[in-house]
Amino acid sequence: MDFASQSTPSGYSYERWLSLKEVEDKTITNGYAHGRHLFRSKSELLIAQLLEELKLEYKYEVIITVDGKRRWPDFAVYCPEIDRFFFIEHLGRMDDRSYRSDNLEKMEAYEKASIRNGIDIIYTTEFGEGFFNLDSLYGKLLGLVVAQSYSLTRNARY
Repeated sequence: MDFASQSTPSGYSYERWLSLKEVEDKTITNGYAHGRHLFRSKSELLIAQLLEELKLEYKYEVIITVDGKRRWPDFAVYCPEIDRFFFIEHLGRMDDRSYRSDNLEKMEAYEKASIRNGIDIIYTTEFGEGFFNLDSLYGKLLGLVVAQSYSLTRNARY
């Protein structure tokens, strides 16, 4: 089933998160091992460690269908404070023109499927051999949780 048909608030429920299946990619040979996962990049490993530090449950590279194509966002993260999950997509080679073009296309597909930036998905980026800023991700996570908590509280009052 296409993810767009499920992009309602209940489409991001804990039950839906539980049903998401992780990709079993045997082609990752030079990854970064942590727990039961083998991450493609050191930055993804750092993201996973931050999520664990924040006590957030995550799944790595879950399979979703968007506009008829199989996609696998890097992380599907369940947050009990807002009783829903969201995705994190790390774009680690944005200095590579082809990679950047492919990912801009993917971002457009997510947007068309109502997977909203800053609400349903958080993007992190890296250029070249640059430094990945975990503080930036921490701020985005905090902003998402606070904004959605406020929205839930506000909607409950009216």
